Amino acid sequence: MADIFISYARADRNKIEKLAAALEAEGYSVWWDRQIVGGDEFSTDIERELNAAKAVIVGWSDSGSKSKWVKDEASIAADAGKMIAVSIDGADPPIGYRQYHCIDLSSWKGNAKETVFAEMARSAKAKVTGEDAPVAAAASVEGRGVSSAGLRFSGLALATGLAIFTIGFFVLQGGGEGGGGKAIEVSRPDAPLVADEHSIAVLPFTDMSAAGDQEYFGDGIAEELLNVLAGVDGLRVVSRTSAFSFKTREATVGEIATALNVGHVLEGSVRKAGDTLRITAQLIDVSTDEHLWSGTYDRALTAESIFAIQDEIARAIVTELRGHLALPSTAPAERTISTEAYDAYLRGRGLIAQRTSETIDEGLAALNRAATLDPDFALAQAALVEAYILANTYANMPNEQTIARAAPHADRALALAPDAAESLAAYGWLLEESENYRGAIDYFERAIAANPNDAETWRRLGLTFRTLDRFDKAKDAFEKAYQLDPLSPIVLANWSIALSNQGELGAAGINARNAARLRPDDVVVRAGVADALWYEADFAGAHEIWKGAEAISGRARRNLAYTYDEIGLPELAAPRANAEIQTVIALRKGDKAEAARAARSFQPILLLWAGNIDRAYEFVKTDIEKRDLLSDEVTLSPSTQYVAAYYSEILSARNDPYAEIFKKRLAAQFKGRAPADFEAPDSLYAGAKWRMINNDVNGALLWLEELIDRGHIWRDIDFDPALDPLREAPEFQALMAKREENADRHRALIEAQLADPDPDWIMP
Repeated sequence: MADIFISYARADRNKIEKLAAALEAEGYSVWWDRQIVGGDEFSTDIERELNAAKAVIVGWSDSGSKSKWVKDEASIAADAGKMIAVSIDGADPPIGYRQYHCIDLSSWKGNAKETVFAEMARSAKAKVTGEDAPVAAAASVEGRGVSSAGLRFSGLALATGLAIFTIGFFVLQGGGEGGGGKAIEVSRPDAPLVADEHSIAVLPFTDMSAAGDQEYFGDGIAEELLNVLAGVDGLRVVSRTSAFSFKTREATVGEIATALNVGHVLEGSVRKAGDTLRITAQLIDVSTDEHLWSGTYDRALTAESIFAIQDEIARAIVTELRGHLALPSTAPAERTISTEAYDAYLRGRGLIAQRTSETIDEGLAALNRAATLDPDFALAQAALVEAYILANTYANMPNEQTIARAAPHADRALALAPDAAESLAAYGWLLEESENYRGAIDYFERAIAANPNDAETWRRLGLTFRTLDRFDKAKDAFEKAYQLDPLSPIVLANWSIALSNQGELGAAGINARNAARLRPDDVVVRAGVADALWYEADFAGAHEIWKGAEAISGRARRNLAYTYDEIGLPELAAPRANAEIQTVIALRKGDKAEAARAARSFQPILLLWAGNIDRAYEFVKTDIEKRDLLSDEVTLSPSTQYVAAYYSEILSARNDPYAEIFKKRLAAQFKGRAPADFEAPDSLYAGAKWRMINNDVNGALLWLEELIDRGHIWRDIDFDPALDPLREAPEFQALMAKREENADRHRALIEAQLADPDPDWIMP
């Protein structure tokens, strides 16, 4: 029997002949069939040689990837742990085999001294002799350029210890006053990742089906196992986003475990064939590289079989890690007996996780099919709530429509499985979207009690606390989400916004840019980078990102209107204007009556500018009650400083005693402090208003000067009645001239971008 078996497509025979000859010259016995013809069955000789070989070289190519014969042989080799993948013509392996390292032989000329052949020979020796292959120096992973967002990234290094990574990249082609990109090196947040022996990452299960069309099924099985394990008390389970982020990266199990700070890794494969299913799984102790447990399950392809396999695997893992423990009980309503419904559910979950407009729509269709096939399938009902709410952000579904469509599914999930973490979290999502924040917190906390490893629920809890200005609690929730999902760009992006609200602009920028490196095409992630740039007064940089996403993001469109208005391009602002910008446009025309009509009742600052103090006062009183803004739990931060300055002004106009509470908060923040003590522009403007509250005109001018010196325009200055006593002062008018220079500079940079648009901008 030969040491090495070569699987290939007939069209690649010439190169395979050179490869076989070079390996034989190295002393290996090689089996390859010069007359191989694909068929429905393996011949006796091929099957015998394939099973006996210690290494199987699979030659992927355009032809090989289409060959059922090659795929079958690759599946057998991969199951046996002896596959070495090579690319004959530079083509990627087919879907289902891309998790395996593939050596590119497309430029190999047949010389055994060439580097690519030496790499393959090392791999072959390791398989044949059973020795470990030499570990090559870690190579940098080049991030792809993202023209639609105006971003350029490169370089990712994963470090040990606290698993802190450093990312070097260029932000924005048009960023900076010179119009060129800025090289910025950033690092991940310093929240410690806690490693312990009772921690695990579940990697996506490889699709070994001959057609290579079951990737979603392998992902779904892995995620379902992850969810079962997440309910085990005392076991830390890394969330899907982070565990699955290595799906398209070349990394060893040890490197993955280091990056995620886990002691164990579960990997496996799925293979469908007609009405049968094979699932394999193996648990690895990364500290010793020991395979603690492995199992292969051949069952009928039914929902009951799939759930039974999941439970058996989870029970085996818990036994290995902690001794004999009972798994958390699963209510029947959380599962389904419909194989079709479960398949549609897994497909829909996988699509929703990608978070694009197209995949959200496709995911909704799949999840609705699952819920139609089995209306009592609680997990499908809960997943639909999440999908509809994400459609508001990623697919421009109006908020009212989102709530209306999600509500019946949230009710149904809770009725079917009232104690399930998924049902409780889904209801929390609905309450948060409906602005019932206290109710949302209650359901999120109940969901976390049921599943403390759910990073997504911790993230949503953080968002809710942020909305309520409880930034200390928001920070704790985001840090917990980060512990469970350290490579989630969404967690980092949301945390970035919370840090901006708190005035920690440096840390916010780091989080935003790290998130963009992980998922550069995500609209939420790109918005985080743009927000960070805007806070730094890099309007052109922010504009480049918002313009690139205008057609797919309502938020980007709103921010473009805001920016165009602020820099003096009203003809570009008007077509994009929402009610807020329409109000500002009317104010610029001096039409306060039209401005008051355009301003919505939930925009008290606009109503104040429009002179409708009564409606502004009504809103403020309602908002104080809804968000419990008089609570001692409210964190003082730039965003609360800004709100407190306006609320004290509006409440004072109606002699409301609550005004004194907000004034005291401002005094606690600004008394005895200078503008240079604050990073955030919100704080600088709030400081100026506080000085005006105390009739300190010169002090207010100093705070406004700092704001303008940092490059901002700040449209409040045009309309805020608190500044009226300053408007005729020569010092104020000098500041307005400098402010106009800022606007001119930003406008010139943005007009240059518009004159030479990025061809990859997603145009409306």
